[in-house]
Amino acid sequence: MRVVKTVALAVLLFAPACLAAQTASYSSAPNSLPTRGWLLLEGGGRLSGTEIPSRFVALAGGPSRHIVVISTAISDTEYAPSRVARCEIRSAEIFVVPHVTCLEARDRAEANSPTFVAAVREADGVWFYGGDEERYVDRYVGTAAVQAFRDVLDRGGVLGGTSAGAMILATYIPARDSLAVSAFEFLPHATIAPHYTQRHYEAELRRDLERHPGLRGIGIDEATAIVVHGHEFEVIGGGTVTVVDHHVTVLTRGQRFDLQRGRIVARHSGT
Repeated sequence: MRVVKTVALAVLLFAPACLAAQTASYSSAPNSLPTRGWLLLEGGGRLSGTEIPSRFVALAGGPSRHIVVISTAISDTEYAPSRVARCEIRSAEIFVVPHVTCLEARDRAEANSPTFVAAVREADGVWFYGGDEERYVDRYVGTAAVQAFRDVLDRGGVLGGTSAGAMILATYIPARDSLAVSAFEFLPHATIAPHYTQRHYEAELRRDLERHPGLRGIGIDEATAIVVHGHEFEVIGGGTVTVVDHHVTVLTRGQRFDLQRGRIVARHSGT
């Protein structure tokens, strides 16, 4: 079981129920790869000062567009307006934008509420912070909020996340290893392993794939991300991305991977 706790990010941002049954199979997944919008999945570590926040903002349409941050995974501290204010100030600094809206569903009922769903649908980009991925599963999977997140993607926006926030955007969360589909499934047939080489998750990812052979594993290093659009992803950042399925493929900055064919996209001369 791989549970990611991004304590450092929680301190940076906020210092001084049941899960609906998932019955979908891999072969009949309701979601598909984003053809209009983008997914940006980052492997954890420091965000501020890297190229990853700026790429996210660019994909959302620029600093003037509406950025929403979901901070649910960070900690169990009591929800309060002051927490939201701190989140919005620090997130605006990280993404170098005038304003960010921080949202947090305190329970599944709030994630299903028209108010929360409407606030998500107004976004051009939604970012999911890291922390405890089980909080994302318990509060959001199977709720109306998931379709609202998907609507942002389908109208040409961007969904991004770091560490646990990247994991929830794929298909499978290892902490819920009895379920075939335990995440949002916006990246079908995939499980994300953040902090991949830093925390030596190679063996754990292999075990996850043995339990669920229909999945592809994607290990993402810290300060590294994949940008998914259509059936390809591009690697950005300074580390490596390791794709594990029938064989192992290691990619670095600027390389692209074809998710349908399962191989690196060849670079053409002159491009």
